[in-house]
Amino acid sequence: MEIENTKNNKKVLLMIDDDAVLLRDYEAMFKLHGVEPLLAKSGEEGLKKIQSELPDFVVIDIRMPNMTGIDLLKILRKDEKFKNLPVLVLTNYDLQEYRKETEGLSVVDFIVKTDIRGEELVKKVTGYLLGDGKEQIR
Repeated sequence: MEIENTKNNKKVLLMIDDDAVLLRDYEAMFKLHGVEPLLAKSGEEGLKKIQSELPDFVVIDIRMPNMTGIDLLKILRKDEKFKNLPVLVLTNYDLQEYRKETEGLSVVDFIVKTDIRGEELVKKVTGYLLGDGKEQIR
């Protein structure tokens, strides 16, 4: 199943996480579902890819060196071009302060990595890309 958009007939998913092993695992799972994700290993690299590739959906980790996922979200939400870009937060840290900080940053979901299996995440993100996922923005 190919997931398409109007830019190049393929939806663009960007995954930003400083855990290279996790990125490779998710990349393999998404490829099995017809999605070829772009990968970024830092907030800075993710920002550059967002600006150059204009992804349709972003999955972002919070705790990364130099530029955290929250820092990146704040930059995106100030930019008219990216203020409505769908972003799902995927983190190891279920801290109330992180949830609170992301509340006003229009994320589509906040998921703790240990609370979801890889296949479930792929299904959820694929649903968002197809437009049949949970469309509510918090």
